[in-house]
Amino acid sequence: MEELTAGSGIRRDHMAALVGAVVLAAMIVGYVLNRGRIEHWLAVQRNAGAVVPAEGEVFRDCPTCPLMKALPPGQFEQGAAAGQADATPIELPQHRVSIIYALGVGVYEITVASSRNSPMPPGTRAPLPDVQRLVAGQRRAQLEQCRIHADDHSSVACVSWRDAREYAAWLSRKTGQKYRLPSDSEWEYAARAGAAQPRPWKEHIEAACSSANVADQTAAQQYPGWKVHPCSDGYTYTAPVGSFQPNAFGLYDTLGNVFEWVQDCWHPDYRGAPTDGSAWLNGDCSQRDMRGGSWFTAPPLVSASARNRFEETYRSNSVGFRLVREIPQ
Repeated sequence: MEELTAGSGIRRDHMAALVGAVVLAAMIVGYVLNRGRIEHWLAVQRNAGAVVPAEGEVFRDCPTCPLMKALPPGQFEQGAAAGQADATPIELPQHRVSIIYALGVGVYEITVASSRNSPMPPGTRAPLPDVQRLVAGQRRAQLEQCRIHADDHSSVACVSWRDAREYAAWLSRKTGQKYRLPSDSEWEYAARAGAAQPRPWKEHIEAACSSANVADQTAAQQYPGWKVHPCSDGYTYTAPVGSFQPNAFGLYDTLGNVFEWVQDCWHPDYRGAPTDGSAWLNGDCSQRDMRGGSWFTAPPLVSASARNRFEETYRSNSVGFRLVREIPQ
């Protein structure tokens, strides 16, 4: 009788251990499946007392987060003006956009340093098998240039639209704030910084090299035959962020350095475009807009009104991004 009782106790102990193991396994599975929600909730609790940045304030949500500036609401004319000499059909028709909300915009493009430890695979650290799968020939050479020429203070390049979106989602989970790619309208509002003209150097094209890292005579020495600006900025490829003059909002490299992805799906012109600052999320969503030109872009295409687009998975050493951070109203 005593042996039977002892055996029953052992079986009960085994059963309790088994139940405990099952419960622990269920908790682990639940965490894995809901990791994003759990991390977001924890971040919200950590940042519940975060101060809403005042208009014009420069801020960051964590020591390694990108530096942001709170831009005021405003109105502007999006697209190329009638009679703009280098306007193309994709920049027309010009239309008024009203952004009635404050918005945090990256002071700089996302850098190699600020992307470290994120799930996004920046081109400077892209796994070689992925490079081989995605690109060939000249494109592969472009990605190799990212490894060669970038440092911690350089803009991240060789990132796809999907990479940029994933980084924004990761940063949102980390901080408890809402980060995302800007809409096409938000990007142009930030890049124009209250100016009607599409470039800060206006008609003085030789002054471009003080405001932006563009295709210039420095690059032409290595790549003869390029159509370049008649000046030298000292950089053939990407430059460390903040190397050139900021715009009137205090934002750097909105023109030149690297193209910047935005949220919007591709449309061949602005007919029917949103006028409230929101992203245009119908149309050809296999391709996404990119703005601002880059270190190798010819003079007519480096402007606040110029547009370009590529597939969501496209990577190049001339393509990066900056983020916006929503400000609670």
